[in-house]
Amino acid sequence: MSRGCTRLPLAVAAAALLAGPAAAAQKPAAAPWRQLTLTEAQRTQLKGIQDQHAKDAQAVRERLRAARRQLADAMRPDIPDEAAVKAAAQAVAAAQTEQSVLQARLKAQRMKVLTPEQLQQLTDARARAAERQARASERRARAADRQDRALGRRARPAAPWRGRR
Repeated sequence: MSRGCTRLPLAVAAAALLAGPAAAAQKPAAAPWRQLTLTEAQRTQLKGIQDQHAKDAQAVRERLRAARRQLADAMRPDIPDEAAVKAAAQAVAAAQTEQSVLQARLKAQRMKVLTPEQLQQLTDARARAAERQARASERRARAADRQDRALGRRARPAAPWRGRR
């Protein structure tokens, strides 16, 4: 993931965790976490986990940004120094790895807070969301095909993402 793509999903998840059942009634498809009924203790625990993660994630994002800047600087000369480019690229890869590990750690910590029933509810909600997404993608593809036929264009080749998952 690149350039702060983790901020929005984490912010949404944190908001969903803290919002409770009232948010589930408002936007059931927005986040599967919103469909869980969490106890006050679970909300407090999850907020602590999220707050700690936010601090750690900010530090990792800053290191990643600096590594990308260093790579861009190494690539800037007309004849880049191969060793400098390689070192900068490795620094970017290391920061990206650290970011992925941090995200995995956050997920594991959050899952440990949930009961087995809540874990099952979350799994079911995610499956329903994936099904909705697949149906919406298929509807968009059919609409594009209808539009092509109406305009007299040849059918598009099947996109590799259609029908998979």
